[in-house]
Amino acid sequence: MLQIKCQKKLINPLVKSHLTLAFYCRSLYHIISIDHSLPKSPPMKTTFLLLLCFLSCTALKAQSAALSGNWAMFEYSWTNDQGKQTTTEDQIKADGGVSEYLIMDDGNFKLTTNMADESTGMATYEGTWKFEDGKLMLKLKIGEQLVDLVWNAEIKDNILNLSRTSPDGSVTVVNSFRRK
Repeated sequence: MLQIKCQKKLINPLVKSHLTLAFYCRSLYHIISIDHSLPKSPPMKTTFLLLLCFLSCTALKAQSAALSGNWAMFEYSWTNDQGKQTTTEDQIKADGGVSEYLIMDDGNFKLTTNMADESTGMATYEGTWKFEDGKLMLKLKIGEQLVDLVWNAEIKDNILNLSRTSPDGSVTVVNSFRRK
């Protein structure tokens, strides 16, 4: 098995993910070629490997592109030791609640909300985003402080569900957004 040794601090995360993907594709090629139905010549192996890598990279970019756009929260829920509690779209509207993400293709986002801190009213937070392995990683600035948030993200039928569990595992929050 091919191994790459490097110092973790020096490797670019994008390069690391492409290397991981390349190793995955190479392993996949070897698993698929066990049935001897694939060509054995080195040029064909290389072509097939590059095709697998290209298709995998295209799938990753498509997932990230699917996040781009304007998303408005329509429901949120939390689960704790007392059970699950949900705030519906009608309840959010009745309370005048607003929470919207504008996720841009360039890796930036804006969060406009009046649900983060009731004392501030409507507020806009800006930052950067990255999507990897089903996780939406946000880096935003609140006041003078940079905050990292990691959400489990799932998109289905133009619904974006973002979920997180507290570090102690006692509370799980799910925020549901609809594409505007």
